[in-house]
Amino acid sequence: MKLITQMLAIGLFASFTITGCHPSNNNHLGDIDSRYDSNTGIIDGTEIKTTDSLQRELGIVVILIYKDDVAESMCTGTLISRNTIVTAAHCVYGQQPDKIRVIFDVSISSYTWLKYIYPNVQNNVRAVQSLQTHPAYLDGKSGSWGDIAMIHLQSDAPADYQIAEPLTDTSLLTENEKLLVAGFGRNTDDAAVKDSGAGVLRQGETKVAEKKGSHLFMNQKEGRGTCMGDSGGPIYYFDKIQNKYLYVGVISSVSFQPDVKAVCHAQAIGEVFADHQTWIDLALLKI
Repeated sequence: MKLITQMLAIGLFASFTITGCHPSNNNHLGDIDSRYDSNTGIIDGTEIKTTDSLQRELGIVVILIYKDDVAESMCTGTLISRNTIVTAAHCVYGQQPDKIRVIFDVSISSYTWLKYIYPNVQNNVRAVQSLQTHPAYLDGKSGSWGDIAMIHLQSDAPADYQIAEPLTDTSLLTENEKLLVAGFGRNTDDAAVKDSGAGVLRQGETKVAEKKGSHLFMNQKEGRGTCMGDSGGPIYYFDKIQNKYLYVGVISSVSFQPDVKAVCHAQAIGEVFADHQTWIDLALLKI
């Protein structure tokens, strides 16, 4: 069976209709069972609302890249220090920092035009100081190896956003272990559906298939998991002893059969954060 690997960045106006957000009284982080319900997933998944604490407690952001003042593409990212975001390298490789904005919100509907965004005025918008991509990435020529990057912000994140705490014991990532994934991408993997729901933050469940080197393969054959627009988004493992989520790594790509319209249905691939710790430490010193 031939599988094709595809990165999960998304071109905005060519791919989806922008969707607004709606209020809710749910606090998903305090309800572990609901987040592991079989009906959840970024594909056909559960929205994270403005009143939920999950986004702020896990430090999830959306990254918008602009061309001619219009948002052209979108990825997801995670806060790893007060002024640093980690995302996928293919999201920002070759981009200029002044054309990128990091948004601390659950929807992109108010941020599609660069000239109406004011990083020094709007508390949930940050301009970018500098970028660093992993040296192994090589513009995708290495496949998805090293598909991890750091974004240094011009100012600190909002005070109510928490820094992701990394998982250091990667031996816990065994087959069928449940994982939480989150992103602003499509909520259907049917390529024929144009109104894909992208641009709204969702969370859901996936499972470990296997870990090879710094790559984490995730099983999406049950129709739940990551899709276009979720690139750079977080993968979390729930530590039952500490009763909290630990950051595993970056959503990178999906593998799929070219003759099947469900483009995100086979498996997803992530880069494990702890396996790049040496580069991350050096990158944080430079930016």
